[in-house]
Formats: sequence, C-alpha cells, structure tokens
Amino acid sequence: MTKSAQPLVLIFAIASAFVWLTKAFAPDLIFNSPPALFFSQIAGLKYLGNITPDREPLQGVIVCIHFPLVAFTWLAALSGKRDFHLAVAFIGMSFGLVSLVTCVVSPKYASGVLLFGAAPNFLFGLAIFVVGGFGVKDLLGSDDQTTEGALKKEI
Repeated sequence: MTKSAQPLVLIFAIASAFVWLTKAFAPDLIFNSPPALFFSQIAGLKYLGNITPDREPLQGVIVCIHFPLVAFTWLAALSGKRDFHLAVAFIGMSFGLVSLVTCVVSPKYASGVLLFGAAPNFLFGLAIFVVGGFGVKDLLGSDDQTTEGALKKEI
C-alpha cells in the first residue's frame, strides 16, 4: 500500500499561504520578528529589520515569485497525486538547502530571515518525502510508481 503525504502537504499549504499573506500585507512581521533576530544573532547574519522604501520593490518581486509556489502546494494538497507531493517535497528541500548554502558560501546575500525561512521549508519537504515513502529513484524519475515511470512502462 502506498503511503500518502497528503495531510502533511495540506498543513504545508496552509502554513505557506499564511506566510505569503504576511509577506504580502505585513512583511515587517517577518523581517522585524524575534525569530529573524534570533537566527541573525546565532548565525552571525544580517538582521534586516523593517522593510525600508529602497527594499520595497524587491519585496514585491519576492511576493510575486512566492505566489505560484503557494498555489502549486495547494494544488498538490487538494489533488492527492503522489507526483505532486514529491514535487512539493523537492521544492521545500531544495529551497532549504540552497538557502543554507547561500548563508555559508555568500553571506553578503544571507540574512536571519533567509535562514529562518529555510529551516521549516527543508523540514516540511523532508517530512513529506519520508511520510510519502519516496526514495532517490523517485527524485530521478526512475521509479515505476511515478507518472514518468508509468509512461515509460506503457511505451
């Protein structure tokens, strides 16, 4: 029997929607938050504080880029399709890893907010990956249970 990560994907979709709404309408609640300050201090990264007028256009870009990811996460949560769950897991884990690498390799682009966002995304992605019973073969598209694998089998 195939395990389903759908309940976890739904929780992730709800959390992602909440974060998106906060970024869109009250970004200072994230950027000027105690967790952002905490992660900045423990990692020695920049603390961004309030959104200043010179950073508002970049904040708009971030909100626009984030929306399709939230929409896809909702699509995955409501569809129950295994491949969609795998994609959400991959997005969460890859964002988390790329953010961590950025903090280590290019600290001038890093901040406590980036690290603060990376941790839950990576952990949700990893949890979806594990609960869904996925493996490395699934990420490579070589498992017959994925859509791509099933199409190869039919041909």
